[in-house]
This record gives sequence, C-alpha cells and structure tokens, in this order.
Amino acid sequence: MEKRFIVLIDFSEYSDDLLRYAHDWSSKTGASILLAHKTEVMVPAMADTATRVALAQVTNEEAMKRLEAFAGDILPREAKVDFLASDEPIDKVFDKVRSESTDFLVLMGLKGTGMLKQIFLGSFVIDVIDQANAIVVAMPRHVTQFLSEKIYVAVHSKHQLNTKALDTLLDFTQGQVRAVTFFSMADTKIDLPDMEEYLAQLVKEYSGRLSADYALYYGDNVYDSIRKIINNQTTELLVIQRGSESLTHQPFRKFIINELVYEGQTPLVVLP
Repeated sequence: MEKRFIVLIDFSEYSDDLLRYAHDWSSKTGASILLAHKTEVMVPAMADTATRVALAQVTNEEAMKRLEAFAGDILPREAKVDFLASDEPIDKVFDKVRSESTDFLVLMGLKGTGMLKQIFLGSFVIDVIDQANAIVVAMPRHVTQFLSEKIYVAVHSKHQLNTKALDTLLDFTQGQVRAVTFFSMADTKIDLPDMEEYLAQLVKEYSGRLSADYALYYGDNVYDSIRKIINNQTTELLVIQRGSESLTHQPFRKFIINELVYEGQTPLVVLP
C-alpha cells in the first residue's frame, strides 16, 4: 500500500511546525504529502447559485496559491507536495482523496494549552476526528521532527481495539517505534479479570513485532497512576480510539487529552 499524509493547514502559527513535522516523518517513510485547506466562502445572503459557485471557485483558487507559497517557504525545493483547497465539508474532502491502494494519516495542529483547553473540546480538530473515518494525528506546537520510539495505547473496557488501524499506524512508523504499552482502567472490580485478559491478549499479539507490555488501573488515584507511565515527550505517541461516540463524550478520553496531552509535548493519535 502507498502511504500519504494529508496535512490540514489553516495558516496559523501552528502550521509551520506541523508541515516541518510532516515532511520529516514522510522523509523517513517514503509517504507522499497532500496539503489541504478548508476554505470558508463569504457569500451574500441573496446570491444565486451561479454567484455562489463563482465565489467558491475564486476562494479555492486563492487558497491553492497560498498553499503553494506556504510550502515553498518551508520545504526544500525538491520536496514533492500536492495541494487541495475545498469549501466542501471535511468528510467530503477525505472522500475525494481516498483510494483502495493508499493508506493515509491526517495531520493537524493541536491548539490550546492551560486555560485554552476547553477551546480544543469544541474545535475543528474534534469535528475532523468525529467526521473522518481516518487516523488523525494531532500535533502540539514546536514539534518539528518525527522522533517517536514508543506508543501508549489507551484501551477502553467496553470497546475492542481497532487493531487494523493500529497496524496501519505502525506501518507508517517504518520500525522506528520499538515499544508499546497498552493501558486501561476498569470501571468496576468485577471488570478487572476480563480487562486484564484482553490486555494480555494484545501484548501477545504485538510482542512479535515490538516490545509490548500492559498496565491496568482501578480504584483511587487512577489518573495519577496513568500519569506516571507516560512521560509526555516527543519520543512518544499517545494513541486513543474514537469509538462509536464523540471523542469528548467519554471521561477517560477527556482526561487523556486534557491532563496528558496538554501538559506535555506528546503527539496524540486518534484511531477511528
């Protein structure tokens, strides 16, 4: 399968670092890069269909030129990059670039720290994660190189892990990731045996490819215990799964985003 990074660019201060990170990662894996921008078309309320179409075309063409100039300022001249600017809903944009012969990861800038945490929970990042049937990598600012050597995979007690998506993610790392820790928290004491059995099964499944272990938490101070195993460094990837509901509807996933990702520099990967 061919590999491609779809890098969502909004031309904010986060975009520069995001593109540098994508280029560094792609240079290590041979993946192609598509820079995509979601345009907002300003249309007068009484405009007819023809006017709306014409304004959208002009807006998208201007965004394409801006994308090309943006990439030219950051990437080396020999870098091969494709461009896409569209006013369509983000799920439609992804449908345009899907291919049976290509796996792709979506890269976005992860905005908000400290008092800005709640902005993230209502942001475009969440909209993309909820709407796209794709692996989304949300990057904190100031990370410009793909250095990840270990991944931490959060496993929910009531949802089977999407191992197909996890395998795709590992394929994108080209062996640079050498260790994985599967971790979870049991809702009740009764859940502990089944959850531990499932975590052990995952370790057995992946131990042939990389160093694998697991951690299971229950009881008081469970979140403090989880903090202790994750170092919040750029050499790690924190992997969670969206599941059947919104990313922000489940307290465990909210905790991971707010307390782990925001307090450090760990890239966040969300599996579909």
